[in-house]
Amino acid sequence: MAADPIARFMSPDAATYLGARRGFDLLVMASIQAGGAYLAHLGDGLCAAASLWLPPTRAMRDDEELPDPLQTVPADRRETATAVAEAVTGYHPDEPHWYLPLIGTDPPFQGQGQGQGLGAALLMHTLKDCDEGGHLACLESGNPRNLSLYTRHGFEAIGEVRIGECPVIYPMVRRAR
Repeated sequence: MAADPIARFMSPDAATYLGARRGFDLLVMASIQAGGAYLAHLGDGLCAAASLWLPPTRAMRDDEELPDPLQTVPADRRETATAVAEAVTGYHPDEPHWYLPLIGTDPPFQGQGQGQGLGAALLMHTLKDCDEGGHLACLESGNPRNLSLYTRHGFEAIGEVRIGECPVIYPMVRRAR
């Protein structure tokens, strides 16, 4: 997360980044409670990657239970962050879907396996459920490095969100196969 362009925009300094931890913890709990939190462990039990999904039953509810990710954004960026959040939300499908708010691999383990790394394994796990249930999957990517991973797994960019100084965000959708 520390190298993610959107996370760095929302939390430009260490104090802000650490303050955002509460919102992250709430997102983790929401994903666990919804049955959408997955970890990739290495042989020694070390957690090297994680994905946090909200399944269709959770993704279609109002988000009052989820943390407000903007509460820790510095005041001088809050207006832009709010506009970005509203724009991104406008791309979410109206039909039931799996939503991936967060996926990450610990940097020493990134890029291993030529497309079959830990992030890919985590994606494939939930995308199998999407396919079996006939559900869409959606996400937003603000990290250009991740776009090839998502497109390899069937996601298509459905727009671009460019607002102020915030890095470009690509809303993406994948139809069930």
